[in-house]
Amino acid sequence: VVGNDVYKPTDYYYADLSGTWDYNGNNIFGESPFKTGTQDEIEWTPEVYVGRLPAGNAIELGKMVNKTLKYEIDPFKGDWMNRMLLAGGISDKPYSKDPDGEDEARLTTYVWQHYTQKEMNFTHLVNFNAAFYTPPGTWSALTHNNFNNSLTSGYSTIIFAGHGAPSIYEDKDVSPIYEKDDAEKSNNKNMPSLIYADACSTSTYDKNNNSIGEILIKRANSGAIGYIGGLRVTWYLPNDLALEIMNRANAKLFWEEFFQNKKFQQGRALYDSKVAYMNSDYFKNRRVNIEDYDEPERKNLLTYNLLGDPEVDIYTDVPINASNPFKGNFFEAQMVSTVIRNNNGKAVPYARVHLRTEDGKYYTAYADINGKVNFRLPAQAGEKYNVTITGHNLIPSYFNFSTLPDNLAPEISDEDCSPDEPTVSDNVCFEANSYDLQSGLESVFLLQSEDDDFDEYSYYRMLNSFRDDEDNLYKHTIHNLEPGKHSFLIIARDWADNYYILDDDSFEFTIPTPMMDYILITMSIAIISITGISIFITYKGFKNYKYKLFRLE
Repeated sequence: VVGNDVYKPTDYYYADLSGTWDYNGNNIFGESPFKTGTQDEIEWTPEVYVGRLPAGNAIELGKMVNKTLKYEIDPFKGDWMNRMLLAGGISDKPYSKDPDGEDEARLTTYVWQHYTQKEMNFTHLVNFNAAFYTPPGTWSALTHNNFNNSLTSGYSTIIFAGHGAPSIYEDKDVSPIYEKDDAEKSNNKNMPSLIYADACSTSTYDKNNNSIGEILIKRANSGAIGYIGGLRVTWYLPNDLALEIMNRANAKLFWEEFFQNKKFQQGRALYDSKVAYMNSDYFKNRRVNIEDYDEPERKNLLTYNLLGDPEVDIYTDVPINASNPFKGNFFEAQMVSTVIRNNNGKAVPYARVHLRTEDGKYYTAYADINGKVNFRLPAQAGEKYNVTITGHNLIPSYFNFSTLPDNLAPEISDEDCSPDEPTVSDNVCFEANSYDLQSGLESVFLLQSEDDDFDEYSYYRMLNSFRDDEDNLYKHTIHNLEPGKHSFLIIARDWADNYYILDDDSFEFTIPTPMMDYILITMSIAIISITGISIFITYKGFKNYKYKLFRLE
């Protein structure tokens, strides 16, 4: 039965494309080494980030697509973009096995203290076991009205931590905190939120029961722009004050990836937080009762999935335009290396640079966490590129540029060959600096021949990567050349197929035959001569012996 307490559905299957997920062929997918005996059937590192638009028909799909496009291209700008709502309930009242109870306010407090306050304004709604814990800072009670009214007023990001079911948020004090009817009437118009529901079963989209997650993502221009929730039951561990096990760790690591590691694309933050859990010090080194907890931990990671476009950048401030990085001249085949910044000069982490030509060719380059992006243009002069830059807190920004022809050959300088008069026992080292000021240096070749015309030759090559910065220093060592004449050429070629040949007199030399070779040849001749004389004497003696023997007869 799909989706019971033993088997759980997951979209991770579509993110981790490595292997079969059924290593032992028993038709049970995603088993741990405790089940297979040897191998984890999941590799955990995603090849793609996956989100889902749970459309039942074209109308529902159109609502979600149009909401996403408006959010990215023409958002309603306002303070809501810089606000986060954190809601932490009571998971357990104190009882004999857990005398201080379980307060999710510890989690939401950690999130705002360590991550949120550095980026956004926030509202904190909490319930807690007051005899054992009181959250610091400013907070209000987590009630149905407070939560519903806050969501309606507009928040870019929301976390709810407590109990859940497909149609309800609740805790041990308040029920409901939020329910299906509220989601159907959600009125945060043009201010859709990224919602992380740290709770059970609030996004059971495979059961066609219209869960809270499905309702919010399907709302036209309201509700959620992204919803992360459990497809089935999820788990927390009592007394996890360090927030490093199952539900609390999953939520904490998500917001760490989002805020601290600047992964503001909701799909990237979700899947990278799962990898972060598997790589955590707790998971690798400090787990106890591993066989008891292994299945719940794995299923927690698998059951939290994303409704929404995984590539959407979530706002933490009012977006502005990108500044133009394409000023100046650009040559065909050039390596473009730049930092994507907004108009305030701030680098944009993981920005995207979309290039499209007039005849329909296109390419997308991705910046790193510091906004740095590298990409090489095709070797085609006169090409016009229309560029769209998108990224965190950016309005899509449009630029264009055209490429100039590269007619300059590379240059070679500081060439050297050492030692000056090599012998058979020397390692011969060639060095040269080569550079190209337009398209960039593609390769440097060292050609070796035993004649001046290079009718026959071998070669050694330094190749620069198509997508990396050039290495301009060429260095190669040849070990133990044979005696005789040797000629060498250095050829530099750029990405536009211009080349330069360096023919240096110092790169022609003759390696003498070692004296030992002459001694060995002389000794060989002497040995052959002595052997010949010995054979002749033996032969003459044998003939003489035969004659004497004949006379005796």
